[in-house]
Amino acid sequence: MQNLNKDLFVLGTPLQLLNAIEARHHFGDRPSSLALLHWGWPASAFDSLLGEMEWQEIVWVPMAAQRPAWRYPMLGPDASSHLNEYVWTYQQYRRRRRLEAALARFGRVDRLVVGNLLGDHMRHAIGCIPHAELMAVDDGTDTLRVAALRRNPSKVPEEPPPAGLIKSVKQSIRQRCEWDCVQPEAVTFFTACDIEIGPSDRLIRNDYRWLRGRAAGGGRTNQVYFLGQPLIEDGYVKESTYLHYLQRAIRYFGGKPVVYIPHKRESTRTVALIERELGLATVHFGGPIEVVLALGSELPDMLASFFCSALENCSILFGNSLEVVAFHLPPHVLICGPEPVEGIYEYFRRRQTETFQVLEV
Repeated sequence: MQNLNKDLFVLGTPLQLLNAIEARHHFGDRPSSLALLHWGWPASAFDSLLGEMEWQEIVWVPMAAQRPAWRYPMLGPDASSHLNEYVWTYQQYRRRRRLEAALARFGRVDRLVVGNLLGDHMRHAIGCIPHAELMAVDDGTDTLRVAALRRNPSKVPEEPPPAGLIKSVKQSIRQRCEWDCVQPEAVTFFTACDIEIGPSDRLIRNDYRWLRGRAAGGGRTNQVYFLGQPLIEDGYVKESTYLHYLQRAIRYFGGKPVVYIPHKRESTRTVALIERELGLATVHFGGPIEVVLALGSELPDMLASFFCSALENCSILFGNSLEVVAFHLPPHVLICGPEPVEGIYEYFRRRQTETFQVLEV
């Protein structure tokens, strides 16, 4: 297919799409195509945003895959595990080929705009598309981690050549199946985050001008919205710890009605526990909270969470019109990642205003 596009956007979440639309408005509308890497978000989560701008072409690329954990009674646990790994390797090969085939249609582009650079698949996509400029849009607080990694890149030692024919064949197969995830030489960050960038990178601030212009304003719900995070599912905290600190946060509101907004990756078990043990009402929104609030008719009295990036985004969007609170999880309660999490809190503290606060509970 002959490429006629100025820009190509390769994105994976509704939040990335929102920030991509902000980027298009910032630079002025140009012919652009969109490749949406479909990881399990329902298509309806993208609908309201996809209708906001014209795209030359939209390509959906199925990416979701689940590592097999089958047990074969005739084989035993060890052989079953090995067979599952072979099946997973084949699935990964199919996924890589599917992505490469979908992106090959676009040819060379002037500007390639991507989502989360922590994702191996996203860095692989960059290598598939010849481009003059690479830009990355925000995908939550991961932007802070990406910028830090690019300022202080760690050198990965080269893998020695395999000894023996079988190991050589295995390495060759692995190279054809796994993501080619080399860090790009230079990135332009289009971000709402106040980050320090590396010497080869460039920074353009996203002030959500388009979405702020669309904000409907209106009344108040007389409720607190607490944004859930998949901290149990991602291994940051124990189930009991999450419930304990969530309950302490709820007490801060002094009886004001609190509505819990589950994250897409929170399990049904976690949500059911929160409803049963803490007595909270839960509401599932179909897209990023930034869009839900900006285009809706009402704002909550307060927006709260632990270290969710939407807190700062909404502080930028609504300014003094919305009180935003990040409740601090102390490092000693975190099973993994205490330093990156504390780094996010330190960043939030530097960004505090009269209506955006980090609080201890």
